[in-house]
Amino acid sequence: MKKYTLQDIAGYETEKQEAKKLITILQNYDEYVKDGIFLPKGLLLVGEAGVGKTLLATAIINESNVNLVTLNSKDENIIENIKLAFNEARKSKPSILFFDEIDSFIGARIEFSDLQRRAIQTLLTEIDGLNNSNGILLIATANDKSCLPRSLLRSGRLEKQMTLTLPTFEARENIFDLYLSKHDIFNDISRESLSKKTNGFTGADINNLINEVLIDCKINKKKPTIGDFEKYIPTIIFKDVKRENDKEQLKYIVSHEIGHFITTYTLKNEIPSITVDRYDTVTGYVKRENKNMNFIKLSSLEDDLTIVLGGIAGEKAIMNDMTTLSDGDVKKAEEMIKNAISVGMFGFDCYYPINEKRGPNIVVSDSKISKIENKISEYMNRALEKGVKIIKENIDIYNKLKDELIKEGSLSSEKISKLLKGER
Repeated sequence: MKKYTLQDIAGYETEKQEAKKLITILQNYDEYVKDGIFLPKGLLLVGEAGVGKTLLATAIINESNVNLVTLNSKDENIIENIKLAFNEARKSKPSILFFDEIDSFIGARIEFSDLQRRAIQTLLTEIDGLNNSNGILLIATANDKSCLPRSLLRSGRLEKQMTLTLPTFEARENIFDLYLSKHDIFNDISRESLSKKTNGFTGADINNLINEVLIDCKINKKKPTIGDFEKYIPTIIFKDVKRENDKEQLKYIVSHEIGHFITTYTLKNEIPSITVDRYDTVTGYVKRENKNMNFIKLSSLEDDLTIVLGGIAGEKAIMNDMTTLSDGDVKKAEEMIKNAISVGMFGFDCYYPINEKRGPNIVVSDSKISKIENKISEYMNRALEKGVKIIKENIDIYNKLKDELIKEGSLSSEKISKLLKGER
């Protein structure tokens, strides 16, 4: 196990403070026991893949410098392994018993196999058999806590829990600084700018992005720029390499993506990067610069809808036609309006639980459903019309960007800024 410490983790300050408490108890176990303070039996680290659960667990393990036992859930002898792991941990106190990706084996399913049921019961029995003097801390990681049996999460079992969310703007800035500072060639790269361009990235995503740029710059013997990072952002997001789109389809893709760009540029005063290369099934992409986009403000709903529907507005305004490229955008816009309805933005006469129109415990009248559907249609049509109007009024932006976008396949925000100024 690599010798990561808490200093190797950027962001997650609250979680690191909690981790330090556990480390302190483990490092001074006898003193704390003498004072009547006991070690929690279990710590569950929850969060989507790449947020740093295993990294945080590893840091706790390394800094505590106590006996470590790891439990492998993928072995067919899982029941025997659970018993052996706890017995091994009891031989030296304090000890840490590490169970990575616990939900991959005992996540809640419609029906457990007999082996899984017996393994879960064995694990619960072993945990219950611990007492305050055993000095064993079970650290487990999971992508989704809701998939775990509730019996495992109560007090006296995995009683201490930390949910690691996606890094905030400030945390991403710190993560970039941590990784970029290891390479002198990145000294002039703005951490703030990169953080704005990578909303939704995990720490692992950021590390992979930096590595892609390092490889590119090493092979091509060049100094990195912000544009180099922008070039590889879609690769990290879509987990695929770029390909060229069909030439006949390309003119519609260009009008679609520049439509997104013009509405974003006009309504938000942002200059996002654009790509019209294909990544798996994604035919193009506009990456906005946002510190955090974890929620939609109802006060800006109409502008946000206009940007989401900016692609289809671009097709309509420029090509005088519309394609199925906009299917995902339409679904996203509809979901945004449903969320607004669900918090009573349009009055509680339109309210209904999000994603549910009818169900065994929910009765929604036909008249209310009609009001909801009419409101969705009204907002989407208004946003689309607004987008078409904005794009037609700013058609010069399309003319300035289209040829270079077709030629290069992608344009960085810096390149776009130059093109808008008439520079090359």
